[in-house]
Amino acid sequence: SFLLLIGKAFSAYTGVNKINDLVPSFGYPASDLLLSSGIITDQDVPGIATGRIPALSNEEVLIYLEKVQQHENASPDISQKSVVHLSGGDSFSQINTWTNYMKDLKNIADYSDYGLNITSKNKQILDPKEPANIVKNLNDGVSLISFFGHSAYQLVDLNIGFVSDPILGYNNTRYPVLYFNGCAFNNYFREIPTLSYDWLFSAKKGAIATIGQSYFGYPTSLINHAKVFYDKIFQSTVEPTVGEALKLVAEDYSKLSYKSEYDILHIHQTLLFGDPALKIFGYDKPDLKILTASFNEATSKLFINLINLGKYKSGTSLPIQIILKNSVFNDTIKINSTLPKLSDSLYIPIESSSLFEEIDISLDFNNLINEDNENNNNFQIKLFEPPVFKDDKEPNILVLLEQQNTYDKMLVPTSPTFQINIIDDKTLSNKNKPSKNFTIYLKSCDSCQYTILPIDTYEYYLKSVSNSNLELQISLKGLKPGFYEMAIVGKDSIGNSNREKPYLLNFTVSTILSNFEKTDTQVKVYPNPSTNCVKFEWPVGGPNNSYAHFKYLIYGLDGKLINQSKSDDKRTSNSNIWCADKPGRYTYKIINISVDKIKLVGSGKIQITE
Repeated sequence: SFLLLIGKAFSAYTGVNKINDLVPSFGYPASDLLLSSGIITDQDVPGIATGRIPALSNEEVLIYLEKVQQHENASPDISQKSVVHLSGGDSFSQINTWTNYMKDLKNIADYSDYGLNITSKNKQILDPKEPANIVKNLNDGVSLISFFGHSAYQLVDLNIGFVSDPILGYNNTRYPVLYFNGCAFNNYFREIPTLSYDWLFSAKKGAIATIGQSYFGYPTSLINHAKVFYDKIFQSTVEPTVGEALKLVAEDYSKLSYKSEYDILHIHQTLLFGDPALKIFGYDKPDLKILTASFNEATSKLFINLINLGKYKSGTSLPIQIILKNSVFNDTIKINSTLPKLSDSLYIPIESSSLFEEIDISLDFNNLINEDNENNNNFQIKLFEPPVFKDDKEPNILVLLEQQNTYDKMLVPTSPTFQINIIDDKTLSNKNKPSKNFTIYLKSCDSCQYTILPIDTYEYYLKSVSNSNLELQISLKGLKPGFYEMAIVGKDSIGNSNREKPYLLNFTVSTILSNFEKTDTQVKVYPNPSTNCVKFEWPVGGPNNSYAHFKYLIYGLDGKLINQSKSDDKRTSNSNIWCADKPGRYTYKIINISVDKIKLVGSGKIQITE
């Protein structure tokens, strides 16, 4: 049986007058375990395996429910056997000690029958905000993330960050359990968003459950508890649920002849946020699958790369059948291998391979092994089939503003029109849905979080410049004056993107630039092309010869301003000469600065030849 609490709580001494103290916890530091302790056995042992969904609304409950359904119905794959170990510390001595703590936990997991792939990361510097850099691990799929270090309700010292922050790039579809040993990681008894809350209630990403302290954590008690918890998860014949595992840990502590007050405190304030009936891994049988297989004609050897998606059973024989086929007859080969803990690579000699057109491989072909899935044991190789080359190249991004090159810290008007091009080496599909290929993030200060621009709500135009060049023109109307940083991620037709290194552009919105008025004035630029110098000439005109004060601006192809000048103050002399330092292509703007509003008189390109 399980006890599932649904609703936020506050600590006993603060929760009395709190409107959101929906399902109160017990005591201070807050403990959900004590709500049912002593009912059946010891006063420090919960009578029922307990967890809490600390939601503030029905919407949050539904978000979590959907994640549970996805977790329980997920198709088996190699990512379910992935675990990440993190360790922190605020001194090199502490870093070394806590790294060794995590090695002890890794040894427990490694000697289990789960056949895990464990990635360990520890602090390298004494920065309390050193990033953990686990985005790729999480997005590839992880079942468990364990941490030992300094923590608080909004930060851990090998920092995983808020999973809801779009610029971090978290986009996982397999939801891990976070088992964090430190101070106050599960201290959700406050009015501000916490790290565990963010990971639990971020829709379609984040965690399926978090385990941590409601208050202080003490290193010795933390590692003692962690070792027992790992024993219950990894050394049990049948995997317990997370709620059952925590209950079993409390039962073991209750049987000790001596336990410190810190140990008791630690048992009480270890909180589970999530469904106590969930399992971390969820497999108790082997599950064999061929990842890939190929035949090398030069060596006449068959290569088979197979994995065990489920549990390992020592000493289990694995029969393999190989059928060589052609249009006239078949030849069958049978061999015996052993059940792998995680994966195995086999090289099998094949004679007279040139006679065959197809190779069929079957693992456990006579069904001697009781597996979770009996339908994924076969693999087929078509001989002499043309190879398929993988496209793993990310697209390039080009950004223009008002048809001009962009550069860092540029000034832009309040309603700028950006032209964004995705250029790839393969065909880009244009289905008039810019969100399929373009993601634009924007923030208005260095410390702000990025927000995703809803492209469909702005005026935009999407077109195919060529099969491999997709162009988006978008007008960002109504930007308030001030600093902005834009991050642009482009994605090609099969999902390759520059998310790891987005295109970044810093700019400042200026109301002065927003007062530009384009005129019909004709500007002459000659000779163009030129070998050195060009002359700018514009007519005198307008009330009171208002076109007398002109300024030209010369830009390089990188968008940077390289020269600017003002004509003399004679109303009858509206011309000037500019000489280039070196051959190349340049762009120019002519502006009138003698009127109330800056007027853009003309613009274009200049070619300087050798």
